[in-house]
Amino acid sequence: MEQARGSRYTSSCANSSHDPVLSQVATSLAHCVDVVVKRVESRWVSTSILDDMKGEEYPAFKYDESSSAETIPLNEKGETLEQINARVTAQLAKVAKHLNTCEQARAQKWSKLMKAKAE
Repeated sequence: MEQARGSRYTSSCANSSHDPVLSQVATSLAHCVDVVVKRVESRWVSTSILDDMKGEEYPAFKYDESSSAETIPLNEKGETLEQINARVTAQLAKVAKHLNTCEQARAQKWSKLMKAKAE
């Protein structure tokens, strides 16, 4: 595969071994930069055209009024954000209660052990 030149930054990121996603994105961007540079150098596209380009104007995105963020299902169970928060809060309360019960039992057993050791 041909090595893309890109910019100094894209080249340094493309050689990144610790983040393969960053490396792939940087390589893709470097190829895009190379295409534009090659087209300008070969006078396939003049720089004045590139300077004058503004791109297509798209209308502003409009949200669907019929749905709100509270009614959108977020997981395979079809739970909304509010339902997920309620379920997770209940689970956390259950776990906290179990941990408190276990800690009280541990403290009682520890005190019994210390009394038995003292005797």
